[in-house]
Amino acid sequence: MTMVNGCTAIWKPQPEDLIEAIGGMIFDFSKLPSWATSWGDDIVKAGSICPESPPQLIAAQLQQESTFGLNTNKDKPWAVAFGPAQFTPATWAVHGVDGDGDGDRDIWDPADAIASQGSYNCKLAGIVRPLGGNTQALMLAAYNAGPGAVQKYNGIPPYKETTNYVRVIQANMKNFEKPGGTAAGTRAQGAIAVAMEYVKAKTPYLWGGTTLKGIDCSALVQNAYEAVGVELPRVAQDQINAFLPTIPASQVRPGDLVGFDTSGSSGGSIKNITHIGLVSAVSGSNIQMIEAPVPGKAVRVAQVNTLYANYTPFYVRVPGASEPASGASDGKSNGKWVLPVNVRYSPTYKAAGPYANRHTGIDFPAKAGTDIKAVGPGKVVTAGWGGAYGWQVVIKHDDGKYTQYAHMNGRPRVGTGARVSAGQVIGDVGSTGNSTGPHLHFEARTGPEYGSDIDPVGYLRSKGLSPQPNVAQA
Repeated sequence: MTMVNGCTAIWKPQPEDLIEAIGGMIFDFSKLPSWATSWGDDIVKAGSICPESPPQLIAAQLQQESTFGLNTNKDKPWAVAFGPAQFTPATWAVHGVDGDGDGDRDIWDPADAIASQGSYNCKLAGIVRPLGGNTQALMLAAYNAGPGAVQKYNGIPPYKETTNYVRVIQANMKNFEKPGGTAAGTRAQGAIAVAMEYVKAKTPYLWGGTTLKGIDCSALVQNAYEAVGVELPRVAQDQINAFLPTIPASQVRPGDLVGFDTSGSSGGSIKNITHIGLVSAVSGSNIQMIEAPVPGKAVRVAQVNTLYANYTPFYVRVPGASEPASGASDGKSNGKWVLPVNVRYSPTYKAAGPYANRHTGIDFPAKAGTDIKAVGPGKVVTAGWGGAYGWQVVIKHDDGKYTQYAHMNGRPRVGTGARVSAGQVIGDVGSTGNSTGPHLHFEARTGPEYGSDIDPVGYLRSKGLSPQPNVAQA
């Protein structure tokens, strides 16, 4: 666990049983090279601090940084970075930690270096998380190029070394997973991490409870997903019903929900769900969940296959929660998020215009009637007439950020409350409202209303997209 005191990250080792629960089912110690097999426990500990930096990422990062200690630059005093995790002396002075508890912070000691790597990763994740997008990719970019560069570009900096660094590490994570092991996607990891806080706090089961002082099974699941921007119903039965049909155990991923009818001694009906949990790890047929069990017991990590062997598990998937983490490192489309229209944009963000002193978005000039697509998955919070914006749509995405699509040709093709996927057509380019000609006015926001805008180009880039400016106007 990393505790933040001011701007200093403090390393606190996790209990051994918690370490095993978080990383042991996914990380494969046997995939480490022979000279680094003794690093396994340190890697799992370092990968148990925050959801963006699991053990398999720690391992892939060590491989990229120093080939697991073969290239530490110990014989190159003129080098910029040193040790297994390649810290600069300046960064080590602030963020180096005593991982093995021997009283010193040694940049060359694998135990200290790996603990510092995990701690610093999660410190960086906290810095870049407000930018939105793929926090894991932004975290890695910050480790390589510095958090200031990520903040400057509001996304992954356009440096070849950095984009390659992110791409290679995210691609190599799978090389350190157990056969049959399934790691969580970014939002699922976040929900699991929130649920694990209740495990760490030993929160007791309390019917109707919703806090760390006491919580019931459905509130635990609801709180976990609400923290990552996904709204779930309050009651276990409704939570299962919301995401039907069920999926077979062979397709279960971390982040899925599992419900039970425990009213009898065995079996159960999907129409009488009395208990629910959050799947936290999967290794072959062995499925683990986080649950608030029964009165008298605390929130815990439980084995579905053993503790609930007599009952029928009903698995459902929360849309978008368990998708594999997307690598947004090469400047191309990441295969999930898309540009709203396939034309160059006019770089008008924050520029003065005929209708406002500060333009709050960018414009995509396109022919009237051109399809407008949702850039990513989310929920429509506004679909209708927007005054100066004309016909518009506002979408709340699963990362908590919003995008706006304005001046549509007519009524949007989606309604308020609808769930949309990336690339789904939501309307047509037009010139309604305060507009001088057909175009799409596109905004990225931290909230649904005017005035909460953030750099839209940076937001799109954080999703792995590569919007290009209209060169004549750039």
